[in-house]
Amino acid sequence: MLSVWGFRTVNLIRDRGEVNKKIRELTELGGDYVLTETEFMKNRKDVLKNLYEPVKLALNGVGGRSALVVASALERGGTVVSYGEMSGENAQFSTSSFIFNDIIARGFAIMNFYNNPENATKCDQIFHDLQELYKQNRLKSPDMDKWGMQDYSKAIEHAVDHGHPKQLIIEDTVL
Repeated sequence: MLSVWGFRTVNLIRDRGEVNKKIRELTELGGDYVLTETEFMKNRKDVLKNLYEPVKLALNGVGGRSALVVASALERGGTVVSYGEMSGENAQFSTSSFIFNDIIARGFAIMNFYNNPENATKCDQIFHDLQELYKQNRLKSPDMDKWGMQDYSKAIEHAVDHGHPKQLIIEDTVL
């Protein structure tokens, strides 16, 4: 989505699973740079130099050491927003990042935003805008395996056993 709005992105993925496939998928979805965390840490200065502008915002959905890695890309006074904890570990940050680089760390829970009645109009507008972008073919969804409702347990098993987290379970009449 950020590429649709004209933002350049650096996308970091964990060093596991089908890395090349994930890199290809994220690039096709609009990622400017897609690297493993290890590649990024090795080439961080070169990658950041090629962005033309300093990194002001880092989004982290993994937690753990990943938060430390994305925060290391921020310019002085930049902000890292954690919105998930897929690793199951608390986000790690370097004390020196706060002291010497003056970074700001925040948390964000989308459900808190959606459940706040004051945001109802904003939520409607967001979903309308997303639908329009999708209709214009400017927004793509990642590939998903589609399953009928009667096969929901197979879908979950497939996601867990085969490392395919994107499963879409829909009514059979839609298939």
